[in-house]
Amino acid sequence: ISSAWEWFLAAMITSALINKGERGYDSNGVQMILLTTKVPLRDNGGNIIGLVGTSIDITESKRAEDALKESEEWFRNLFQKSHDGILYLSTDGKIITVNKAFAEMHGYSIEEIIKMNIGDLDSIETKLLYNERLARIKKGENLIFEVTHFHKDGHIIPMEVTAGMITIGSANYILASH
Repeated sequence: ISSAWEWFLAAMITSALINKGERGYDSNGVQMILLTTKVPLRDNGGNIIGLVGTSIDITESKRAEDALKESEEWFRNLFQKSHDGILYLSTDGKIITVNKAFAEMHGYSIEEIIKMNIGDLDSIETKLLYNERLARIKKGENLIFEVTHFHKDGHIIPMEVTAGMITIGSANYILASH
């Protein structure tokens, strides 16, 4: 069944407005992506006598959407597959999200650790330097420093950290790699 017949049959069966993405071609033969809306055309007696439709060229917005999805996939894979422990913190130290490597190196599940504050993991020595480091990060510095964290079983984990401020939407976060 041709695309036009599929539309017509769908309109006859549902008697409703139908929106559908379609591929089309411009006058130069270049493929386009169209958002097409079709609705049954009725006579005065309510009988379907045809189909009326409009199309909007959404090629560029679809390409932008696909590029964004690909970019998100790249960064999601980087975050999830990295052997470095990566976490996002709110500026008050609440752990927003971590990758699997960060959770595992601390002996927690991701679900457990995202209920915590970074201070829950920091040794006393690391806690003493937290405010000074946070102030520098908030000023825009990217820092490399050493910390000691507690593993879930209580043993100390020495780590090197790279941290900096990022903005997502209108909120600021600390991105740190361990």
